[in-house]
Parts: sequence; C-alpha cells; structure tokens
Amino acid sequence: MSLVAVRDAMVAAIKTALPPAVSVAAHAGRFDEAELARYAVASPTVLVACLGVVGVSARGGEVAADVLWGAFVVAGPGKRGVAPQAVALALLPPLLACIAGNRWGREEAETRPEALKADNLYSAKLDGNAVALWAASWRQRITIGGGLTQEELDALPDFLSCGLTQADHGGTVLDETVFPVRPADDAEDTPTDGGTDQ
Repeated sequence: MSLVAVRDAMVAAIKTALPPAVSVAAHAGRFDEAELARYAVASPTVLVACLGVVGVSARGGEVAADVLWGAFVVAGPGKRGVAPQAVALALLPPLLACIAGNRWGREEAETRPEALKADNLYSAKLDGNAVALWAASWRQRITIGGGLTQEELDALPDFLSCGLTQADHGGTVLDETVFPVRPADDAEDTPTDGGTDQ
C-alpha cells in the first residue's frame, strides 16, 4: 500500500483520458514561476501531486487518512495561436470527468474523490509570460499502511533496524515492532564490538 502507487495510477488514468499531445506526469508538489515557464514550453501539461495528509486514523493495524491531491494544468499558446487560457479550459472538462468518482483501480482508495474543484491560478505575471495555470484539487480517503512491509524490513542493512517486544507482567506479548534506527550514511559509526558511545 503506497501513496506513490495511488499517484502513479492517477497519472495513468488521466493520461488515458486526455489527448495524446498532453503530457501527464507525477510531480513533487507545488512549484514556482520559473518551473512553470519550463513546463509551458512543452505544454499542455498536467502535473499530479500529493499535497498533504489530514484526518489520520488507525484501525486493525492499518493507517488511513484523507489525502489531498492536486492536478495542475499548465498551458502555453496552442497551435494556430490559440490562447493559453483557451487551451487550459479545453482540458478541464475531460480532466474533471476522469477524477470524479474514480478510485483509480486501487483497493487502497476507500472513497471516491470528495470536494473536487478547479481553481484558476491566473496572475498578471503568468499572463505576461503566456502561461495559463489551473489547479484541480480533491480529497480522498486512502489506506496508507501501518509501517514498513516485511519485504522492506528484510532489505534494511545490518545494524540499521531495531526490534522491540512489549509484554505484560505475565509474559504475554502485547506488541512486536521493528523500525529503522538511523540513516544508512551513519552505518560506519555503528559500534561493532557491542559497546556504546559515552
């Protein structure tokens, strides 16, 4: 269960819903105007990003959360002199239709998109650079897992994970956890003789 996997499924679905000339890609988050200008050169482009996590709850060893998502439409001048705003507005209906009601083929998506909206992020500076920017955003309940999988734990280098067992006074095990201790860059500082630093 992975937010990256859900985001990648969104990218794939949106790419299918839009014309082939539109570039659709995952993005790390919000961006600045210099980056926008770079994308606008190869426009039209839709960038999909995870914007935040709220409303976290744990149940049955799993963690679920309301995840905030964004799909940013970046457009420059179209062919035959079509204005950037006209290009962006032409892409909004199929983009919103793709997002609405979509669980992206992932069982982690517990709900369909909620509070779906699209905002025009127009500014005089963007307009002066012949760039149009719209942001579709929504909230969706996603099961994001309860920690590292056993496969991920097994892949950790030696001395970089710690196992803890919590038991009551009768010896009944209440919880067993393995978690990473320090980044791999610190591995050289790990004592090898069983001693501890003072």
